[in-house]
Amino acid sequence: MSEQLQVEDWARPSAQSLRELVDLEAGRISPRIFWDEAIYRLELERIFARCWIFVAHESQVAGPGDFLTTTIGEDGVIVARGNDGQVRVFLNACPHRGNRVCFAEAGNARRFTCNYHGWAFGRDGALLGMPAEEIYEKTCPDFDKSEMGLMQARVGSYKGLIFATFDPGAPSLDDYLGDYRWYLDVLLDTDEGGTEFLTGNIKSWIDCNWKVPAENFVGDSLHAQWTHNSGAVAMLGGGVGKAKQDSVYQANANGHGMQFGFDMVGNVMTLGEPEVVEYIREREALVAERLGKLRSRMVGAMGSATLFPHFSFLAGLNTIRTWNPRVRSGRSCTPGCW
Repeated sequence: MSEQLQVEDWARPSAQSLRELVDLEAGRISPRIFWDEAIYRLELERIFARCWIFVAHESQVAGPGDFLTTTIGEDGVIVARGNDGQVRVFLNACPHRGNRVCFAEAGNARRFTCNYHGWAFGRDGALLGMPAEEIYEKTCPDFDKSEMGLMQARVGSYKGLIFATFDPGAPSLDDYLGDYRWYLDVLLDTDEGGTEFLTGNIKSWIDCNWKVPAENFVGDSLHAQWTHNSGAVAMLGGGVGKAKQDSVYQANANGHGMQFGFDMVGNVMTLGEPEVVEYIREREALVAERLGKLRSRMVGAMGSATLFPHFSFLAGLNTIRTWNPRVRSGRSCTPGCW
């Protein structure tokens, strides 16, 4: 007795049909881009498989053997520092039968070993060996261990941030970031010591398409007057509309965007810590010497920002979010992000 499995045929949308979902002249977009499964699958193929994707900060993999696991699109990857000091990004799948080779979220490892057939891979992703190695060599005359390492992505870094892409034809990371680096430096380069990530993180499932929060962080400040008003009253003594703010600006470069002001302490004030505000003001001259007067006024006032496609941050609060596409188990038609 055989059972026929029904496989849904997801029609690939045409370029013209996608263009019709965005009305640039009227400034409107169709809500379909936030729920259509065919569009989501196309995004995994055309965006997450081709763009430079943030995967880690150098401080998270500081020493040889340090690693963490994350995703590029829906594909699991391992970010690891080798014995030579180089950071590499591997597909978290054994080239033998596709089993995951690392189930831990982070740590330090001498090697990564597949728990299916025991294939072991070094910190550089190279295949070290496996049980009954002679059987593979005998049954497959062309078996070459040097060609059976973990699949590696291209890796690039910018002032502590590590990015990866599986597209060999993608532009360089510098070209991808473009002029946006000028704004990124307000987060990454206010001190010669650079930056580091504090340990720990928060993971939340958001039952929505990844573009919803990514688009919000590009510069939706209007929600603050309503959504954050009670918090502003509690911490600042007045509503959002009464907070001092010279003006708000929007900047876009290479598809990346952000919103900022020049009051120096706009976002920092929401922490409710006078000492932090004082610290920011005391450092203004030092930052101005390093980045110029204009950017020294943006340090605490830089609002939400998104580096396309999924890396968002609040420079004033020094917090970072990544909107990683996920399909919840048992709900293959409802993509979300965490």
